Formats: sequence, structure tokens, C-alpha cells
Amino acid sequence: MSIPVSSPWRPRRDRDAERELKREAVLRAASQIFNEKGFQATTLDEIAASLQVSKPTLYYYVESKDEILFECVRTGLTMLQQAIAEVDAKGGRAIDKLMAAMRKYGEIVTMDFGMCLIRVGEDPLPKDKRVQLRRMKAGIDHEFRQLITEAIEEGSIAPCDPRLA
Repeated sequence: MSIPVSSPWRPRRDRDAERELKREAVLRAASQIFNEKGFQATTLDEIAASLQVSKPTLYYYVESKDEILFECVRTGLTMLQQAIAEVDAKGGRAIDKLMAAMRKYGEIVTMDFGMCLIRVGEDPLPKDKRVQLRRMKAGIDHEFRQLITEAIEEGSIAPCDPRLA
């Protein structure tokens, strides 16, 4: 009779979850350094050192510094999209939804990924990545304009151009 051997390898779902946590740590550390020093002045060595790992270890989680910035800005934009969707799902008057969305916007842009969105932006990225992120931004702008338009229609905001407001 053989004695069962306990495997030292964790189940795949546990490994995947751990990898995702580590990848998010890379992105969060990078966003903090980007916010502090700027994208161009930040090196992958600095990001790795802040996590107490080697630079080659980073490449297990990301392909490049550009990918890191793309994901940081995309995450900030996704947070904004989700916040607007949550506010909208609660219903109510347009002015209340607009004010709640603006509060959420203020909260998000003071967080790591949100600050990265504002301070660094997508300009350092290759054109195809900038286009993707700008599409997301345009969608968020559209949502805010829609809320302003609805608030004008309900009479809670004076008539104005929603694009300028």
C-alpha cells in the first residue's frame, strides 16, 4: 500500500488568484511611483525594488512599462465607469445622480489609479493604446453630459451647453 503524498503545488484557481493579486500589486506600486516621479522618470527597476522583487520577476506579470501605464489608466477609467453606473442604477433625480457621480469622481481621482489617470494620462502610450483609452474617456464624458441634459430637462440646472458644463 502506498502512502499518499501531499502535493506542494496549490490548485490552479489558487495560483491564478495569487498571480492576479501580485499583478495588481505591480500596477498599484507603479501607479504610486508614476504619480510621484512621472512616467518617463520611473524605471522598472524602481517598481521592482518597491515590491522587493527582481526586475525579471515583473515580466511574469506585465510585458512592459507601457503595459503597466495602460493598465493603470484603464483601471482608473473603469473605476469611473463603474461608479457612474452604480449611481445611475440607484435612480432618482438627475441632479442627485450628477452630484453623486461628481463626488465619486472626486474620490477616485484621489486614489492611486485615478491620480495616475489625471497626472500621467495616456499621452506617453503608443497611438493604438491612446485611442482605446480615449474611447473610454469619451464614454464617461457622454455619461456626464447625459446627466447634465437630464438635470436641465427636469429643471434642476439652468439651461446650458452640457459639453461646456
